[in-house]
Amino acid sequence: MSSIFEHQAYLLVGNIDSSLLNLKNNLEKYLGKKAESHPDYYELIIPAFDVKNSRELREKAQTGGVGDLGRFFVISANSFTREAQNALLKLFEEPVLGHHFYILVADQEIILPTLKSRLEIISIEGGGDEENYKQFAEKFLKEDILGRAILTDKFIKSEEDDEEKALRHKTKEILNQMEEILASRLSADPKKVESNSTFLHELLRVKSYLNDISPSPRMILEYLSFVYKS
Repeated sequence: MSSIFEHQAYLLVGNIDSSLLNLKNNLEKYLGKKAESHPDYYELIIPAFDVKNSRELREKAQTGGVGDLGRFFVISANSFTREAQNALLKLFEEPVLGHHFYILVADQEIILPTLKSRLEIISIEGGGDEENYKQFAEKFLKEDILGRAILTDKFIKSEEDDEEKALRHKTKEILNQMEEILASRLSADPKKVESNSTFLHELLRVKSYLNDISPSPRMILEYLSFVYKS
């Protein structure tokens, strides 16, 4: 990711999970501690950003930082209302010195041209990784229980040099791909609706655990290996 401190307002376009992970890694190197525990870091990840959210952000951005490194505001949503974006225009026209704003979206077309003109746009490349996750997911769902166990072991060992946070992120991306594959099967093959929907329910349940510190990615994949009926 190119420099994220040269400008005061950025639009990061691409896979939101990847964008957030890369952004936080860079911020934590700069801040010298975990982003969430830093008093000058603010994060809002929601499905839809409305005018109420915009007003709350403007209020939080009116004050200076606790430290002298600046304040960092990270916003991500699948949609932004027109009213909310118009309310942000003033904020980005006259930002407080030292404040940095990062809006994360999968598609920049959801952002109004007038707002985009005030943002430095950075495209996050993630296509190669996404294809690898998809291939792993497809193979995982084709294998028998032994094959899935071998796949899981190879994946975990190949990523053993990664930090725990990065490994949990990659595992979540794999489960996202499994979710898409199974969802498409539900509509394509009525005969397998019950088995696919049951496993999909379990997949969604355990995927939420990747936001916590336990269980481990290995345990999650091994559990899915056991409960999936190909």
